[in-house]
Amino acid sequence: MNLTDNDISIVNNFEMFYSFEKTWDYKRFVRCPHKVIAQFTGNQKGKTAGIAYQYVERILGWHPIPDKNVLYFECPGGHLFSPPSNPITAHKLPFDNICPHCGGKIQIHKRNSKTFRFCAETLPGEKGDPSKGEESGEVRNTTYPAFKKWLPPFLVKRDITFRNPAMHIADPYSETIFGEGENALMYKGGEIIVEFVSYNQAVQAGAGVQRMSIFCDEEPPKDFYEEQLPRLVAEDGDFIIGLTPASRITWCHDEIFERARLYIRTDAVCGHIEETTGERPPNIERTDAPQDIAVIQAAMDDNPTLSIDVIERLMSNFDDPDVVAIRRYGIFKQVSGRIFKDFSYRTHVIDAETYFPDGEVPNEQSWLMARMIDYHESNPWAIPFAVLSPENEMFIFWEWAPSPEKFTTLAISERVAEASGDYRFPINLIDSLAAKNQVNTNTTVIEDMNHQFGCFKREGLGTGGFWQSWDTKNTKGRDKIRERLKNSVRVKNPFNNLHIKDGKKTRLPTLWIFGSCRQTAESLHKWRLEEWATSKMSHIKEPKEQPAQKHSHFCVAIEAILKDVRWKPRPRRPVPKQHRNYGYMQGGRAYG
Repeated sequence: MNLTDNDISIVNNFEMFYSFEKTWDYKRFVRCPHKVIAQFTGNQKGKTAGIAYQYVERILGWHPIPDKNVLYFECPGGHLFSPPSNPITAHKLPFDNICPHCGGKIQIHKRNSKTFRFCAETLPGEKGDPSKGEESGEVRNTTYPAFKKWLPPFLVKRDITFRNPAMHIADPYSETIFGEGENALMYKGGEIIVEFVSYNQAVQAGAGVQRMSIFCDEEPPKDFYEEQLPRLVAEDGDFIIGLTPASRITWCHDEIFERARLYIRTDAVCGHIEETTGERPPNIERTDAPQDIAVIQAAMDDNPTLSIDVIERLMSNFDDPDVVAIRRYGIFKQVSGRIFKDFSYRTHVIDAETYFPDGEVPNEQSWLMARMIDYHESNPWAIPFAVLSPENEMFIFWEWAPSPEKFTTLAISERVAEASGDYRFPINLIDSLAAKNQVNTNTTVIEDMNHQFGCFKREGLGTGGFWQSWDTKNTKGRDKIRERLKNSVRVKNPFNNLHIKDGKKTRLPTLWIFGSCRQTAESLHKWRLEEWATSKMSHIKEPKEQPAQKHSHFCVAIEAILKDVRWKPRPRRPVPKQHRNYGYMQGGRAYG
């Protein structure tokens, strides 16, 4: 080859970049179009190296998803293209700059920001305090050395300094002309910035400037995470987090892991789950979650630079199988402080139309209906509607959380009666606080509501209903929720609760939440014990024994109906012709 000295220098600059081995999980990671991608992995998996490597691909314009590259092209029809030099995408820019799909003229996407933000516990070069058992900053911050390892050195215009922890990188396509003739495109380029920030910095310190993408190495405090998201709006950017749950994680399990739309698991992870549970999950699992989140689970075994013998020898030092699951496979279950540890969005939240005609619960005498209200004088009320099938399957199928500061008792009653349609509700329960006399009327909220529902029925609105205060003396309803949630996990799907043991058939009581009842699901998922702070870091806490008020309200309402002796399955009866119709709480959508 007739290579010049400059050509040889450039090739040598790419030596480390080309040494990266693209694993099965990496190839799927870089093809995830999701706006939030989380990698939950075992120790020494190499997640930080892989995440850093894909940022170098984005700078080079070689990422397989065109709009994740610093430079990409678009046509008026919405089709996207990568630079012609991209070796790993089918969406390469055509030479004539005319879209082959719609015939539109392709243009360069104008970036509002060409800045990436890398976040970690410490800044590069920041010193830890050995007296506190901390490592030095050079060891603790792995994002900077991982990124610099893969980045071709000739692109670095200015490296980080103590005063300015940001790298200034040359855009490799600066002053490049794409195509010829009247459709030729001139790209001016400029600098690309990779900045490094610490979780210990004030939250507002990183505010105000837009970013293309943000990467968090291990779990940040929640307020730090929430402050990052608005920084991605202008560029429709993405958020990436990589963590090993060896140290107890907090909000990431609830807010990210449990809410994913896509789960990608390596064979090593699937094999371990099968070995410990008897069931092998799919390598790729999709859900109906509304959040644009992808979760990737990979094990220490998936690091091609480690031998299995070394891994086995290392893991032999741990006797606790839960520790091995976390450190080797990144498998964990964050249940610390949760009241209902078995609740899962993937299992318990269902699509109504999948199991009921047009998403409508049956209006039949054999299906028992109930309405519950967790009443408050100033806080929003929690109003879930429940139905119990003849087979002892319970469904929460409508909800509303009106504020008494915005709605009068009359207005709330009218909305509830309207939402109830022609359903009959034999059981109507409300918190005992509603039995207290009101100063202005000398009547109780319960008395007012019973009068109002009687009037509505005479006017043809709803079917009436008699409201009573619920039992507040015990927590057996809480145990019944746990039982139903556990059984739902066991049977997996509604209408599958027939259990046969020793020839005896029984129906397992289950609980399911319609997807439209998001506040009820959130309440079941997030209700926790109160916490004592054990560190100056606000995200490190220990649970108390007392349940917190936050997120309790819909749970308390469900507890109330499960304590009521009338809440038991009715025998299935033939449906009279005049009643063979369905009603559904206004399409299952909450008012307000």
